[in-house]
Amino acid sequence: MADANSGPEIPRYPLLSRREALRNIAVGAGAFASGIVIGQSTTTPRTVERVVETRASEKIYISGETIENPVASIKIEGWNLVFDKEKLGRYQSSPDRVAFVLVGAPFYTPPDMNVFRAEPVIRALPSPEFRQKGLIYLHFTETDKSGGIVRSEVYPIKLKYYSTPKKDEFETPRIFSEVQLDPDLLEKAKKTAEALGQLSYYTPIYIYKNDDPGRGGDFDPSTKRIDLPSIMFTDPVFKDEGIIRLSHEMAHAIMSNVINNHLDPRLNVMLVEVYKNLVLAAATIDPKLFTFPMRTFSLFGAPEEVRNNPYFSIFSESSYVKTDANKDVLATYSHPFSNHDELFASALTVLRSFPDQFIARYMTLDPKMREPIREVVQTIIGPLPQESEGFPMKDFLPAYDRLIKSLSIKVTR
Repeated sequence: MADANSGPEIPRYPLLSRREALRNIAVGAGAFASGIVIGQSTTTPRTVERVVETRASEKIYISGETIENPVASIKIEGWNLVFDKEKLGRYQSSPDRVAFVLVGAPFYTPPDMNVFRAEPVIRALPSPEFRQKGLIYLHFTETDKSGGIVRSEVYPIKLKYYSTPKKDEFETPRIFSEVQLDPDLLEKAKKTAEALGQLSYYTPIYIYKNDDPGRGGDFDPSTKRIDLPSIMFTDPVFKDEGIIRLSHEMAHAIMSNVINNHLDPRLNVMLVEVYKNLVLAAATIDPKLFTFPMRTFSLFGAPEEVRNNPYFSIFSESSYVKTDANKDVLATYSHPFSNHDELFASALTVLRSFPDQFIARYMTLDPKMREPIREVVQTIIGPLPQESEGFPMKDFLPAYDRLIKSLSIKVTR
């Protein structure tokens, strides 16, 4: 018999077999790592019949030290490898003659040498999953005009990082920070990542040293990782800025890893539909700025009329925070009006971080305005798994019961 609070049949978020998924990831990473040969390795040139021995440095380099290479001096600054541009300049006419590749570093893409000379920095990320004492390796090769390798050298590098403790081989998500954070703040970030990670696959989180007041940070769907600048944690412009941004990016991870990739596309289709209805509702206030699909705004953010439209501002994190920072800092902070992906990320973050303020604002709206907003919440939290199924709802969405009651949300059983 259907529950009195149940609605029409709508899709559910899939309960993941996370341990199996992570085991597959670990096996793939191990296969990649096992291909590394440090020391007496050989490489056969394409056109020259000779064997070049790869020289492996016995020294393990750390932050603050410099690798003296025949092509460039490379200074290690935290997670950055900074190359001497002047030495690289001699290869301007033939950039394919030299190559620097990080081995054992996750998510690494070798730089194009033409771009590399203009911005000669490689970002290296720690990868403790590889079993070689947490080391990564900078592999340098130089070829002659015929394409034959004339020099091959490897430099071991040990990156310093601060991280949340690792409980077991498959614990996820795990946070790695280039700078030391307040222990309580790091623990809060860990709990946030673990709670939202219940509906996402392996999503490593890297907090890199960056004091740029422009903030930044994102979720990369190709690598499945989250990058956040340290300034959000060390010098926040409002309370819990780093935690709120982490929640937002974890929501993007759920959208990318689960909703978009789930075999049942109905939930994604429904999110598009409620987003469209919200845009059309916003258009009743300002039809010139709100059309479906929404137009793209500049890097400086959307006009205030768009950001302050009540149909979208209620789902915007920046509309709830208290800060003395310049308004321009928050202009691009959240943009739920952009597409259904951004609406999902911002709405879920607001429901986790500002539930009581959201409910209070919702209750002040004209009843006719409430329905498209309620539809968004219904689509996001109605299909969530229940605690009776082993889902940690109190961690994932602490105000779940209050939201269900206040907005008359129908729960999918």
